[in-house]
Amino acid sequence: MDDLQQLGAAALARPAAQPAVEFEKQWITWGEMRRVAERLGASLDASGAGRGAKIAFIARNRPSALAALLGMIARRCTVRMIYPFQSADAIARDIDRIEPAAVVAAVEDYSEAFLAVLRARGIAAIALQEMDAVSLPGLERSAHPGDPAAVAQIEILTSGTTGPPKPFALSYEMITRHIVGAAAMAGPGNDDPASRAPALLCFPVGNISGLHSTLPTLIRGQRVVLLERFSVAGWHDHLLRFDPQLSGLPP
Repeated sequence: MDDLQQLGAAALARPAAQPAVEFEKQWITWGEMRRVAERLGASLDASGAGRGAKIAFIARNRPSALAALLGMIARRCTVRMIYPFQSADAIARDIDRIEPAAVVAAVEDYSEAFLAVLRARGIAAIALQEMDAVSLPGLERSAHPGDPAAVAQIEILTSGTTGPPKPFALSYEMITRHIVGAAAMAGPGNDDPASRAPALLCFPVGNISGLHSTLPTLIRGQRVVLLERFSVAGWHDHLLRFDPQLSGLPP
């Protein structure tokens, strides 16, 4: 099996017109996903945050975030997930403590408190807009080039059921072996993954449940229906429209 970086790049190289993600009843193609990843990559190159630099990612369940995640994996970035469902001041404190080279977040997440920390710490900022990624004016450059010898990893968040979510580091090798895996790559049967009923993605991208459901599905090329948050109505709609062989619910 290829390593995670190669798998991410291969996913983004799919035919441009092929449907990838349905969000709010609108299909996003792999060409649109690739454009976001490429725009993000250009902004990271321009920022000076080189290989080994840590990128903080405020991952909301949106197509642009899925594209950004694959794009950062294809560049072998170290990604530090930031819990999005907290106050603007709490996000600013997280960024101040972590001091990453750059931040990738939805444009509405950049509060004044957040921006003040980025300016003070010399942290580059890239805003995700459906479907685009742009550097924020005045925050194009990073003062933290990174360590080229660092092991690439994704620092996910625990669920937070017994306290604030905590980071837990997973190397690219561990993700390839134990989350993507040969079984997840093949999927059930020998049919074309793109022809199967779309999978439902409803867990937060930034935690272990989200990573387990998101990466294998996107990498094997199965279409997905993305919910910003789980809802019974969204789950029921998915069942009615696509009649999947398998489905699940949060506990």
